[in-house]
Amino acid sequence: GYALTSLKYGTRNTNEVKDFRSRRAVEDVHLNLDWNISPKDNLKIKAYQKFYDYKERSHLIEANEDYTFPTLERYGDFVASYTRMIGDNGTEFIAEAGADYLNLHEGTRKIRETFPYCYAEVSFPCFTEGMSLMAGWEMDYDSHWVVGSNRQQILENQFYMQLNYNHGSWLITLGDRLDHVNHWSHTYNLKDDEFRTSNSKNINCYHVSVGYKANRHFVQGSFSHDFYLPSADEFYADIIEIERRHFYLKTNTIWNTEARYTYQYKNIAATSSAYYSWQDDTYLPKEEKVGFRTSLTWNTGKFRLTAGADYYHVKKHFDIQEGEYSHSNCINLKLAPTLLLGYGFRVSSVLLYNNKQTYNIVPAHLFASVKINKDFGKHLNVYADFRDIAGMPSYSFINIDENYYNRALTLGMTYRF
Repeated sequence: GYALTSLKYGTRNTNEVKDFRSRRAVEDVHLNLDWNISPKDNLKIKAYQKFYDYKERSHLIEANEDYTFPTLERYGDFVASYTRMIGDNGTEFIAEAGADYLNLHEGTRKIRETFPYCYAEVSFPCFTEGMSLMAGWEMDYDSHWVVGSNRQQILENQFYMQLNYNHGSWLITLGDRLDHVNHWSHTYNLKDDEFRTSNSKNINCYHVSVGYKANRHFVQGSFSHDFYLPSADEFYADIIEIERRHFYLKTNTIWNTEARYTYQYKNIAATSSAYYSWQDDTYLPKEEKVGFRTSLTWNTGKFRLTAGADYYHVKKHFDIQEGEYSHSNCINLKLAPTLLLGYGFRVSSVLLYNNKQTYNIVPAHLFASVKINKDFGKHLNVYADFRDIAGMPSYSFINIDENYYNRALTLGMTYRF
């Protein structure tokens, strides 16, 4: 396990706010238990909790007044996982249960979130050599409660099966997942009327993948039909447009197709892929996306370099009958070198650029960070992390807490035991 604490200071000036200053104190504790009960039984338990204490102070230009926004957040996570090998033919059984909990205070706003889940699956060889079958069940529950305002609850039950076949240089995967979703909504901040809804939906998702490996080269093509379940807050009525986005849980069904190529040799690995996706059965606007990704990793032991580039084009259909749509292009670039020095020192940097923060409206920004780590023995690590962002505007002071700080320095330490 480990314990971590850090303190961050940030400053920023925008067209709406000047002299924006922030202070964040963070405390993490993570405990792990890995117990081999027998040669065929293993139990893993993970417990994690995090505590944030934010305080933001700024001067609003238009209102000509000082603004203070305190935030307290506590997050907890618990996971128990049991694995058992059955027989000597490679049959494996896995069962896992866990829960996440969030208690958030943003000024006078209070949010409670709970995410319990569990699943059980078994995988075993079948029919012929190189073929295996995996089958399982999963349950997820999401409760998002804004105290004094509204509450959203989502319950998912999923049954899935996947067939893997490895023959020589060929790898074939076939998968299918049946998903039953229930959604309950309770809005009680309306003056004279409480608003309650409940609905359910059945979805069938499937996946097909074919890969071929030849020496250092690997080529793979995949096709899938997936269901996108929006987060609970996406069910809320939009404050400005007064419309309910996913009122009847008619949410995104996504079709994906991708071709991928990977080359690996000694200390170099390169990957390139092209993909195309489209959505239907969704609240407008419908969306099509085509993109290309490429990445390169070079590792010499003391020096490691990761570089990558992404490009995607998005077409949104606002009114299919009238032919109303919009186009958008997005480019992302990444450069991340890491240098291992003597005496426990490590220096790393990340440089990110994109021409749009999202493919909708937000202009370009450049993110740069430099982090220095120092190990003291096998248990203690101390670090300093400085980061700077250029061209990242705030389009409303209400959302200022959701944006990155233009400049921030984080000092922290981690103790592992």
